[in-house]
Amino acid sequence: MDATHTDTARTLARQAEAALDEGHTDLADALAAVARLYARLAATPGSPGPANPQADLAAAETRERAAQAELRAREAEDLAKLTPRERAARKVARMILDATPADDEPDPASLPLQAVQSAFDVSSSTASAYRTEAAALLAGGYRPAA
Repeated sequence: MDATHTDTARTLARQAEAALDEGHTDLADALAAVARLYARLAATPGSPGPANPQADLAAAETRERAAQAELRAREAEDLAKLTPRERAARKVARMILDATPADDEPDPASLPLQAVQSAFDVSSSTASAYRTEAAALLAGGYRPAA
């Protein structure tokens, strides 16, 4: 067993529990996923595990960073006392940015309305309105801090 990976898995598991206690379920899920992957990496070489644990770990760490960024965005929105609609528009703007390649300009049409409908459990007309508001935010220079 790899002691470094084991210690990291335990630390991440504790962080996941703390995030869950604070009500941050997305972050807790991401931290727990990374902890599970570190635990797999710590297992003995002959034990069964994912075909490519390093790739799985990289993907889980990416999900963790995304969950942490989303948490920071929600905390900033809390401080700004945004309405639920304003929060939704900002979340859709972040979804558009996530769907846009790094060197490209954000294209609201690249985010399917179905994705917005699913994320918010809203009708297509409401999803369209959220996406339109997000497009206006992006055109006005909205870029959340990384």
